Amino acid sequence: MALIGPGNFDTILTNIVGQLKTVATEQRNLDATKGWTTFRNATRPWEAKQLATEPIVNAWMPRLDPVDEGSTSRTVNSMQATYNIDLYVRGIETAGVQPADEEALDRLYLLAQQTMHALYALAFANWGLAVGEIQDQSWPRYETLQTDEKKIEDMIIAGRWSLSITYAWEAEDITPADLTKITITETKRFGAEYTYPAP
Repeated sequence: MALIGPGNFDTILTNIVGQLKTVATEQRNLDATKGWTTFRNATRPWEAKQLATEPIVNAWMPRLDPVDEGSTSRTVNSMQATYNIDLYVRGIETAGVQPADEEALDRLYLLAQQTMHALYALAFANWGLAVGEIQDQSWPRYETLQTDEKKIEDMIIAGRWSLSITYAWEAEDITPADLTKITITETKRFGAEYTYPAP
């Protein structure tokens, strides 16, 4: 059996994070106020001070499901990976100009548009995998999320892109134990210990 490396679901997540970082850098180079910081697998709650400089985007995978559970044969199977791309924005009250919640939502909507550009560009590139490896996909869907931050003058608002990607998966060639060579040792009355040979 060969050493098992990262799966396609992990490779896709790596590509999503890389694409988000690339677009963030491009946007920041055009306008210093339009960038964001990208994280991978950082599901921690964010504090206002961490959003003081620019928004935060975090990509992670909450689910990995078999597509067809009807067969146990060792053949090519399909797996569906679900990804969340969470967006966090901080709005600060500007007296006589704009309330914190309106400022935060305005920036969140722009961030949703910017990250959508990144995700669709990667989708059109087969999520960075070889042609034919992606079997199906759901296009990214966005929703604005409620947060626990209730301060009127300094508000954090979040949004989320969700998408699913189905890809081909083949089990590693694992040699099973020879079940015809089981050693049975009596341990006590009506009891036995079964020793299976190493594969």
